[in-house]
Amino acid sequence: MYYIPRDNNTRVDLLFKLASTKKAGHLKTIIQEMLQTPTIDTKEVMVGEKEAPNWTTHYKNFLIQGVSPPDENEARHLKWKGCYYTIFDGDLFKKGLKTPLLKCLNNQQADFVMRKVHEGIYGLHTGGTSLPPKW
Repeated sequence: MYYIPRDNNTRVDLLFKLASTKKAGHLKTIIQEMLQTPTIDTKEVMVGEKEAPNWTTHYKNFLIQGVSPPDENEARHLKWKGCYYTIFDGDLFKKGLKTPLLKCLNNQQADFVMRKVHEGIYGLHTGGTSLPPKW
C-alpha cells in the first residue's frame, strides 16, 4: 500500500462522487447505467477458511455454546475470565468499565495489524522517549 496525493487522485474522487450522489443530472461527463439484474449468478462470492484454533476459541465456544474445557481448573478459569468478554457479530471483544469494546485478534490478524501500523503510513512514528522535551 502506498500514499497517493489528493491532487493525483481526481479519478477516484469522481468515482466516489458518482457512488455517493443520488440526484439525476449530476456528473454528466460520467456514463451511468442502472442494471436490472445482477451480473453474477452465484450468491456466495467469498468463501472463508475455517479458523485454526487459537486462544480465542475457548472463549467463543464458552460464550456461544456454553462448552467448557474438560479440565476443572481451566473450566473454572474460563468461567471467571469469560465475563470480561462478549461476542458481537461473531467476533470476540473484551469489555471494560471505562473503555470501548476491544476486538480480540488471533495471531494472523495481530501480525497484519502490526505490519500495517509499522510499514504503512504510520511507519515513521516515533515513541515518546525518543522525542525531545518541549521547554
